[in-house]
Amino acid sequence: MNNPQSSYYDRFSAASGEGVKVPQQGGGGGGRGKVLFGLAAALVLIVAAVAIFAFTRGDDSPKQAAGSGSTSALPPVKATTWVNPTLGVGARPLKAGWQAQQATDGRGAFDVPKSDDWTLDSTDTLRGYGDPKTGKTLVIAKAPAAFAEGYCAQKKTADIAWLGLVNIGKRDPSDAGPDVAQKFADALAIKEDGSHAQEGKLSDPKQIKVNQGTIPALEYTITTPVGAPDECDKGKHYEVRTVTFSSGGKSYQLVAVRITDGPKQLSTETLEEIISTFRPSN
Repeated sequence: MNNPQSSYYDRFSAASGEGVKVPQQGGGGGGRGKVLFGLAAALVLIVAAVAIFAFTRGDDSPKQAAGSGSTSALPPVKATTWVNPTLGVGARPLKAGWQAQQATDGRGAFDVPKSDDWTLDSTDTLRGYGDPKTGKTLVIAKAPAAFAEGYCAQKKTADIAWLGLVNIGKRDPSDAGPDVAQKFADALAIKEDGSHAQEGKLSDPKQIKVNQGTIPALEYTITTPVGAPDECDKGKHYEVRTVTFSSGGKSYQLVAVRITDGPKQLSTETLEEIISTFRPSN
């Protein structure tokens, strides 16, 4: 299957309306630096090499490359009887004892276990990765949920894994799935000199079902080390996983980034349970 590398992620409208929380660098966690956008001033504070961003009330709407069509290769989507409450009430988790996370702009919802291991940022928070040398935003997702935040003594905001929702408009899952997975891996692997650490091979598409088994989706994975590791990233590898589907004339994408080696990990079993709850939001 082709793995188109369109340039639609090269530009973002990142106008910030409020203060921000800035987590540390690393797929899950280790940090190469911070970028802070203030509420009332056009002040940018850069500490060390820039790597990860989290904005509040931003807009990461991608620009689709001209001429790129959208012809779905997925099986027909089956209807589901599940109805999401209003955003004001909050999303209802599909799994008992879990908690729901969703974005404010209707790009989807997913559930994670309700435990001290999980931290949910606000539904309009944006998190992503930037160039460690220039600070240019490379990839971004909304409404992140982080696993095992604080696992690294040197960086208290570092985490083992995180998930977020990517705005892909109406792109075909077989196009957006591998494209975004590769872009996240490239952003993690980039070095300060612009080269990249050696990444793994992007997987073939895997057909799965989400939203209580009612919606067919495509899953792609790729692993990579961090190109400019700090004390929390050093010697570790990260898996990037995208899950993408189309429903009701719109496409939805969930991205997951996790450490695959180390003393603590987000298990594949738990990650797959989380992915099974991925769904549209009303």
